[in-house]
Amino acid sequence: MASKESFDPHRLTVRQLLTDSYNFYDIPEYQRPYKWKEEQINDLIKDVKDSMDMGEYFIGTMILIEKGDGFDVIDGQQRLTTITLILAAYYRKYGCPELKKCFIDEDQVPYRIKVSPRVDQRNDFQVGFLSKILDGQEPDNSGENIFSKFYAVTKDLLSKNDVFDVPEDAIKFYRYLLDHVYLITITTGSEGFAVRLFYVMNARGTSLSNDEVIKVLLYDKLDERGRETFDGSWRNIESQRKQLEQYWEEYSNLEKIFNLYSYYYLGEKPRTIVYDTYAKMLDKGVKPLVIIDKVKQFADSLLKLHRKHGSGDSLIEDNSALQPFYYLYDSVYWQVLLGAAIDVGYDGFKELVQELFRLYYLNWISGHNTGNIRDISMKILKQIKGKEDISKIISSIEKKIREENLEKTAFENLEKDVYSEKPKNWLHAVLCLLEYNLYDESGTDYIEPHGKMSPSIDHILPKGWKEVHYWTEKWSVPDANEWIYKLGNMTLVSMPKNDAMGNSDFLTKKGHYSGTLGDAKATRYRLNYTIVGLNDWNLTNLKQRQAQMISSLKEILKPA
Repeated sequence: MASKESFDPHRLTVRQLLTDSYNFYDIPEYQRPYKWKEEQINDLIKDVKDSMDMGEYFIGTMILIEKGDGFDVIDGQQRLTTITLILAAYYRKYGCPELKKCFIDEDQVPYRIKVSPRVDQRNDFQVGFLSKILDGQEPDNSGENIFSKFYAVTKDLLSKNDVFDVPEDAIKFYRYLLDHVYLITITTGSEGFAVRLFYVMNARGTSLSNDEVIKVLLYDKLDERGRETFDGSWRNIESQRKQLEQYWEEYSNLEKIFNLYSYYYLGEKPRTIVYDTYAKMLDKGVKPLVIIDKVKQFADSLLKLHRKHGSGDSLIEDNSALQPFYYLYDSVYWQVLLGAAIDVGYDGFKELVQELFRLYYLNWISGHNTGNIRDISMKILKQIKGKEDISKIISSIEKKIREENLEKTAFENLEKDVYSEKPKNWLHAVLCLLEYNLYDESGTDYIEPHGKMSPSIDHILPKGWKEVHYWTEKWSVPDANEWIYKLGNMTLVSMPKNDAMGNSDFLTKKGHYSGTLGDAKATRYRLNYTIVGLNDWNLTNLKQRQAQMISSLKEILKPA
C-alpha cells in the first residue's frame, strides 16, 4: 500500500487496469456524475484509431486513493467510464471472454464489478446496464439510464469510425485498446495528498473543479450522519449560486464563492491554491460542518449584495450605487469587502461603498493594476471584520490616495488621449459613470458591459473624418489629431447605431443620437442629450463638453 505521505505511479495498459487482481474502482459520492458529451467520446475513439499504426497511445493519468480493497477515483472517472462503455459494446456484439474480465471478477462470490459509479448511479449501472450486457441483452436506452444512453451513442460512434461492424477491424481495435493504450495511475493513501496531485496532473478527462476538490476534503472527514447535514448545506450553496448567476453571469460555478470566502477567512490574498485555505481550517480544528455553514452564510451575504434594487434589503437600498463596480476589470476585492460588510452587519456600509468606489476607480484611471490596491483592500477587510469606525477606513483610503497621487494622476490622464482598444481600458466605465450621474435618485437600469445590449464607444468626430467633406471643412489636421481621442469627443451609443453612423456628418449623427433615424429604442443614453442640442461639432464645443465631463467626474469621485 502507498504511504499516506507518498504516491506510487504505475504505467498500466487498459487490460492491466481492468483485469489485474484487486483492481476495483469506486467513484466517490462527492464526484460529479458521468458527464462526457458525444464529441468527447468520439475524440477518444478517433484518437485511439489514429494511433493504431504508431505503436502505443498514452491516454492520460488517473489519480487514485488506495482503500485496501480497491481504489477511490479522484481524477479520471470520465475516461474510465467511457472505456467501459466501449468495451461493453464489443462484448455485447462479439461475446469475447477476454472482455468479460474487464467488467467483473467472477472469482469472487458474489462476483464484484470492476468499476462502481456513484451510489446514486450504481443501480442504473449494475442492473439497468451491465447486467443486461452480461446476459446478452441490449440495454434499453429509452429511459433515464445515462449509461444505456451513452452506450448507444458509443456504439454509433464506433460504427461511424469504422471500427465496429467488420469483425476483423473490430477485434483489431479493441485488442489495440486493451494492450497498447496505456495510462499512468498515481496512487496514494492520503485524501489530501491526492487532491494536491490533482492540481499538478493535467488529465484528459473532465476534472474536478476547485469547489469539488474542497468537497472531497471536507466530506472525507464526516460520518454518515454528518454527510447528510453537509449535503443539505451544499445544496443550499448551489441554490444560492444559481440565484447569483441570475444577477451576474460571473457566478457560473461554485468555485467563485469558495474563492471569495478564502479571501474573507484569511484576511489576505491566498498565497497558494484555494484548497489550502480549507485544509488549514481543518488543521486548526474547525469542523467541516462549521466550515460549510460559514461558506453558506457568506454566499447569502453575496446574494444580498448583488440582489436587484427593490429587494427590501435595507443595507443596499440604492443599488445604483453598486452598478459601477461591475465595470471594474477585477471584481475580487470589492465583492469580498462589501460581502464581508454585509456578513458582519457593518454600520458604515453606504460610506464604505462610496469610498471603495473612489479608491478603485482612481487607482484604475491613474494607470495602476489590481496589485496596487491589494494591501489596502486587505487592511480594510480587517477593519470591517473588526467593525472599526468608518472614519478609520476613510482615513486609510485617503492616505493611500494622497501618498500615491492617485487623484491627481487620474485627472491628468482624463485630460490626455483616453481611447484604447485594450480590454482593461477604463474609458467605457467612465462614460457609464457619467451616464448614471445624469439620472435622478431612482437610478437607471444596469448597462450591460458585454453582449448585444451593451453600448459601444462612438467618436463624435469620427476616426475616418478625412473621408467626409463636412468634417474636413470644420476641422484642421492639427486640431483633429490632438482632440479626436480626448474624453470630450467620446460618447455611448448602441452597437447597431455605431455601425449605422460610420463616418457620417454631424447632422446625420444627431439623428441617430436622438432616435429620429433608425430604431429609436436603440438610443437610450442621456449622455447624448446635450450633443443633440448643438448646431455643430467644432473644437469649442468639444472643449466645453470635456470640461463639463471632467467636472462631473470630480463630483462623482469625491470622498465619502
